Amino acid sequence: MAWDLDEYRREAEVFLEEIDREYYLQGAGHKPDLAVEPIYERHGGLFERESVDRVGEARRTASLKAIDPAILNAISDESTSW
Repeated sequence: MAWDLDEYRREAEVFLEEIDREYYLQGAGHKPDLAVEPIYERHGGLFERESVDRVGEARRTASLKAIDPAILNAISDESTSW
């Protein structure tokens, strides 16, 4: 199956909700022990090298699209004149 950024975002949101809840419950005294290991195990795909690399790639691509092309050209021209 192809890697899907939207699916990654959805799973990351679920992971954060579960982790936040676990810290809250333990910190508020509702649970004696902090049990984050099972949460990390359930969402292990979020932390695999391929996923991390793809998120970084998506972030760089989005950043480049947000920059005015004239600025990118100026940066490129400037870097080649060194």
